[in-house]
Amino acid sequence: MNERITERGIVCPREELNIERTLKCGQLFRFFNNADGTYSVASGNKTCKLYYDGDNTVIETDEPEYFARYFDFETDYSRIMAELSEFGELREALACGGGLRILRQQPFEATVSFIISANNNIKRIQGIIERICARFGGESGIAPFPSREELSTLSVEDFSALGCGFRDRYLYNTVPLLTREYLDAIENMPQEFAKKELCKLMGIGPKVAECILLFAYKKTASYPVDTWIFKAGKTAELDTPEKVHEYYSRRYGENAGYAQQYVFYYNQQRIGG
Repeated sequence: MNERITERGIVCPREELNIERTLKCGQLFRFFNNADGTYSVASGNKTCKLYYDGDNTVIETDEPEYFARYFDFETDYSRIMAELSEFGELREALACGGGLRILRQQPFEATVSFIISANNNIKRIQGIIERICARFGGESGIAPFPSREELSTLSVEDFSALGCGFRDRYLYNTVPLLTREYLDAIENMPQEFAKKELCKLMGIGPKVAECILLFAYKKTASYPVDTWIFKAGKTAELDTPEKVHEYYSRRYGENAGYAQQYVFYYNQQRIGG
């Protein structure tokens, strides 16, 4: 890859990391618009700042190795885009989505975040997550994401008071189960076994499970179907989210997750404006 470590952090060609496309394609909730036009991203207790410098994207951070993995610089996206361009229905989405990367998020944080995302919009999801972080947060700046042990001290009523709505009992029941051992076991399971295991947890259905597998574990055969993806893939024959998922995950194989993100971003821009 063409990224390099400098005194500022990580620098890469702009076409390899488009900030807006990567942050605003539905995979991440802890990003922040700064007054100077830059963006900040939080992951666990780590943060970075992103901005453009001419033809380059800069990831300003004291943790360059961590964020090199987080932004998935080990993956050759030009190869993936070339493989997906063989599917005619994807060509406009690929043209719109250059520089979009799938993030490698922390499993615990991603699992909690996507439980909160169920039947919710991005602004409200972000608000809930930030209130939870602030409950345990640092003295200044962006609060770290709380640990399982910290979140396990909250009651159903605490989660409700933080604005979680009907997800309060999901979080109360599921958070204590998300041990390091459990999350590591999910990583080592084949895709379908891991999905079935996640779906045993309260608050995790097929779509949320696929989001967790794709955005935390890089199980790229995942093809989460939300409203945007269902609208994009719906036909007379593919008339349910389950049918859309089955067809396209089989069609794109191990590149299904990448295809999903390009389609999501493209349709969000085209339909959502």
